[in-house]
Amino acid sequence: MQLTDWQFRFEDEAAWRPIAVPGCWEEAGYPKDRPGPAWYRAQATVPSEWAGRRIFLRFGAVSYHCQIYINGTLCGEHTGLWDSFAVEITAAVRPAEPFELLLRVEKPASLTAGPASPPVPGRFPLRRTLSGFLPYVWGHMFGGIWQPVELVAAGPVVIEEAYARGTPDGRVEVFAQLSAPATATLELRDPAGEVVLSAAGHTERVEQSFEELTSAPPPSVPSVPSVDRSSVPSVDRQVVRFDLQLPSPRPWSPADPALYTAVLRVDGDERAIRFGLRSLRAEGATLLLNGRPVYPRLILSWGWYADRLVCDPGPERVREDFAKLRRLGYNGVKLCLWFPPQYYFDLADELGMLLWVELPMWLPDPDDAFRRQVGVEYARLVRQARQHPSVILYSLGCELNRAVGPEILGPLYALVKRAGEGALVRDNSGSGEAYGGLLNGFADYYDYHFYCEIQFFRNLGENFTPPGPPNNPG
Repeated sequence: MQLTDWQFRFEDEAAWRPIAVPGCWEEAGYPKDRPGPAWYRAQATVPSEWAGRRIFLRFGAVSYHCQIYINGTLCGEHTGLWDSFAVEITAAVRPAEPFELLLRVEKPASLTAGPASPPVPGRFPLRRTLSGFLPYVWGHMFGGIWQPVELVAAGPVVIEEAYARGTPDGRVEVFAQLSAPATATLELRDPAGEVVLSAAGHTERVEQSFEELTSAPPPSVPSVPSVDRSSVPSVDRQVVRFDLQLPSPRPWSPADPALYTAVLRVDGDERAIRFGLRSLRAEGATLLLNGRPVYPRLILSWGWYADRLVCDPGPERVREDFAKLRRLGYNGVKLCLWFPPQYYFDLADELGMLLWVELPMWLPDPDDAFRRQVGVEYARLVRQARQHPSVILYSLGCELNRAVGPEILGPLYALVKRAGEGALVRDNSGSGEAYGGLLNGFADYYDYHFYCEIQFFRNLGENFTPPGPPNNPG
């Protein structure tokens, strides 16, 4: 049940006014440099047929920090501009009775001029948040509930986490973390939607976190920073695992973007996960997808759209953009310093477009809180992106300066490399030359940012062929 009827006011105001959700308050005409706090209000009723079930609010994304109240009771809070999250409200609501939902929201405090300028007063200074590059395009960061909000119900056992992956030879692994011991059933559906395999399995208690259970062994770089465990039970972590072999597998590729679906069910809850059969590795200077060379030809996107003040173009616009890019000879997009809504990833999977996910760190002013928060947010974002076969490259930031040293980039590289499902990872897109950053980096590939007049581009390109250091695909 999507919640779309909302009202809004800043904390120092009395009058409530209607506002669009999803959206940002700047598009509603409010001052762009006001970081909040602002309040959102909605009314909803839990359907009577949901009696006895667990009730959750699911948020696509909120910029930047929010507290969630039900009938005046604080039920949860979240920090992070780009990732989705859920809050359980079972104890605060009753079936068939209306309730009031309030969100107190604060966004990153805008800079007064360029990157080195002070921010306007606010709790979260822009350069100590993961805001990417858009604030330097717009002159501010957007604020508010910018992706959908849903009211959902589940049974006594909840699927807390789920993940599926497959290899070109048809081996499929499916993992699910449940809120309590239970038996789960699994259906695997082929790209035509036909059920090709079924299985059932019971949970086992494990000591590992879900991320550790489903990730590759960590590379030999500094230890990974602590990640958010708020959605992971502190005791009795219950996990069910399936290891299956598909008949007549169809690997995912840009030429044939075949997608399988794993449907997990427990008593009162269900999760459908789309995935592709894919392998990815570098061999010398060549990137191999399913053992065959693939040559990314990507355009760069900041998530900027001339008629929007938030990076939410809508599915149909993205579909049209991908079709145009195909006609122009491109096969993907570099998501430069922003993390799009999930429909963007879904469409890339469906249409066979390649994605380079550049995580949203550009010229930060790190303090201890930032160093802690960046590990939390990157873990969440990679968890959302890794399910998508279209994601083949990551970078941890762009044109970073010496403020972001190895004590930050080394652990982040380990985190993303471990969880990134074979994707290649670079610490600093553009390398350290751009702003005097780290030169001896943590990277699987080399990239360099050419800023030159167009008449010199051919000679410049020839001078960088073959690209980068030996055995680093460019």
